Amino acid sequence: MNMLSWRPARGVLALLLFFYPSLTFGAEVCISGGTFLSTARVFLSQDNQINESEVTFSATLFTRTLLAEEESSWVGYQFQNAGLQENDQIASPIFYTVPFAVRINRETGVFEEVVVNAPLKGEDEARLLALYDLLHSLPSELLDAQSPVVVRERDRVGVVETHYLSPRLGEVVRQRQAYVSLGGSREGDGLLEAVELEEDRSEFKEQACGFRELKGTARVTARFNGGLTVLTQQQHETSLGSQPVPDQLRLALLPPDPRTWPPLTVADVYPRPVRRPLASAELFLEQLNRLGAVEIFDGEALKRLLFDNDDFLESLRPALANSGFSSDFEQELLLRLGQANSTNARGLLTSLITDDAVNPKTRFGSLMGMRYSEDKLEPELQDALFDYANLSNLNEVDQQLADSTLLVLGTLSGTTRDRGLERRLADRLMSAGDESSALVALSALGNSGTESSGQILGRYLSDPSPSLRRRAAESLGQIPGDTAKLALAEHLSAERQPQVLGAMIESFGRRPLAREDLPPLIEKAVPSEPLAVRRAAISALAGQVPHLPEASSALRQIMTQTTDRQSLETIMGALYNGD
Repeated sequence: MNMLSWRPARGVLALLLFFYPSLTFGAEVCISGGTFLSTARVFLSQDNQINESEVTFSATLFTRTLLAEEESSWVGYQFQNAGLQENDQIASPIFYTVPFAVRINRETGVFEEVVVNAPLKGEDEARLLALYDLLHSLPSELLDAQSPVVVRERDRVGVVETHYLSPRLGEVVRQRQAYVSLGGSREGDGLLEAVELEEDRSEFKEQACGFRELKGTARVTARFNGGLTVLTQQQHETSLGSQPVPDQLRLALLPPDPRTWPPLTVADVYPRPVRRPLASAELFLEQLNRLGAVEIFDGEALKRLLFDNDDFLESLRPALANSGFSSDFEQELLLRLGQANSTNARGLLTSLITDDAVNPKTRFGSLMGMRYSEDKLEPELQDALFDYANLSNLNEVDQQLADSTLLVLGTLSGTTRDRGLERRLADRLMSAGDESSALVALSALGNSGTESSGQILGRYLSDPSPSLRRRAAESLGQIPGDTAKLALAEHLSAERQPQVLGAMIESFGRRPLAREDLPPLIEKAVPSEPLAVRRAAISALAGQVPHLPEASSALRQIMTQTTDRQSLETIMGALYNGD
């Protein structure tokens, strides 16, 4: 299997692979540079088949001390000459060269904030920041050699318990013990079931300008939904070098406060290939119809044709509006328009979605294609879609389309990390004039999958309406991290409506939990609880079995008190892998 094209686990695998690098740059800029090398063997196992890859990442890494504040300080990082090789495939992704900065609390050494100097795709940002997850260490002055400092730290996978020791000033040993909860990088959320740290030890030597020499080894097993298991055996190291600082190294030229850094553009990080358009819109439509006439569509050829002829996309509108293509080809075309990810493509899809004269199937297909956009939705297109979603007195089909439009806007706010769009969805929820509208807005915020949406959804767990509380609970199940988890935990004991409580428990248990999270679930699995609540609690406990032995013990005890067939099947499936 090609790991570079294997999407479900790729963002999480980056965390299981990867890094920190002295030179003084001018009188006011303290910047250091050194080499980094990571080598890893990756084994992917599924359906009794094992695929092995060897992955090497090498680069020059520059670090720079930035703004020092009363309670915290900033350190900046930038890779140069980054190369990623998997077996015989070599790549040099530009996003690895984007500068980023982290803010560290002076008293605790805890990582508090990150600024990335470009609008990266979610997966790529996770891969870049995964480097810092491996480089992060508490400073030696906060540690000693006698007793380890134990902290829980969040990385792109979840929350991991980490032990720190300092054998001598300037040296730190970091031992990552176990993940206590999962949920971090968007790509891994909902797919990752468990992570086992069989070995994860790093030794640091503190140097100048935020640089740390590093030697580390790791052996990590990740288990995903669907039976996929990934084992990574890795060695990585950084060492100071005498590399000259490039004259145009961006990290050296940026101001000391990362919050004022002018960002790179999308085109800087993801340059578009050269378009090779046909001579006219007529030739474009002619070639498009040839592709649609064959029995098996060439999706990549269609995608390239649309990309090359972006200026002619509006010429598709009459045929799409009048069902001028076969049903199957139309759906493929609308999907590829979404993947084209251009202003013209998004504009065409939006006009089709909001035109009530267009066939409902075409409008819905356009809406589904819009989900694949990777760039932020233009303000005028946002306005058009929100105006359509806000229409009232619609027939049943149009109302379903309007509601679906709001749900897709929620998905786009998450995938494009558009906080402005997320705020508009929150405003839509706050101004909802009836319960039906509020229910859709709650689901849309859940689709965004962000911590800030989780904060808003958490407030609705106390709403007088059971329907709104239940929908808020269901939507919180899509929000990773501690915000959603804590909101659900806080309301488990207070909720009395069985269907609402069942939804809360189901969402609470959808994420890997720590052993201290199990007692409330065990309490709700007793025979005196309503059946909907018991089934949800048993299902949540079953989901914890792969990484918590205590969940298995609890289910065995619960099984002796259970006569409900569905609950027994859930327990047996969890304990004996469905056999």
